[in-house]
Amino acid sequence: MTKPVPVEVRVLVNYGGEFARDVPLAGATVSITRSGKTVAQGVTDKDGLYRVLAAPGSGYQLRVSPAPNQRLTSESRTFTVGQSYQAAVTLRPSKP
Repeated sequence: MTKPVPVEVRVLVNYGGEFARDVPLAGATVSITRSGKTVAQGVTDKDGLYRVLAAPGSGYQLRVSPAPNQRLTSESRTFTVGQSYQAAVTLRPSKP
């Protein structure tokens, strides 16, 4: 059996404008699936981080969704877990 390795997702938000910068987003939902099955799901902490262990391999799908009261976009991407995996996901304001 393959030993699980760390997966770290950092969720940021950028509202744009003159002084635009990425800031950590607490309360975003992070879902990780593989072959249609949920491997892990949780919420980012105050630093915008979500950490979990996962088996190395390909075909993982990462989906980040803001809290319902946050008018932000969602983000999805496919990834492969090697010795570890780190991702920074930046959400932007959604259009009304």
